[in-house]
Amino acid sequence: MAESMELTRRQCSRLIKRYRELGPAGLVSRRRGKPGNHQLNTTIRDQALQLIRSRGRGMNPSAIWRILTTEYGVRISKRPYVN
Repeated sequence: MAESMELTRRQCSRLIKRYRELGPAGLVSRRRGKPGNHQLNTTIRDQALQLIRSRGRGMNPSAIWRILTTEYGVRISKRPYVN
């Protein structure tokens, strides 16, 4: 059964156990409705967007990343995010 759902046997066992204990509600992700672990702090995000709007016109993502990391100490992924 685990292979057909592309899960490990351990994951499948955990799901079966949660289903037996909680019924269908046990199959719903407990992370649902919560922010992701790698989400930027909203203050840092707003500051980065302000920088991009004020100084970033015509700059490529690597240049913006360099400014954020060297001048502001903000550690973010170099790849651009699409919002």
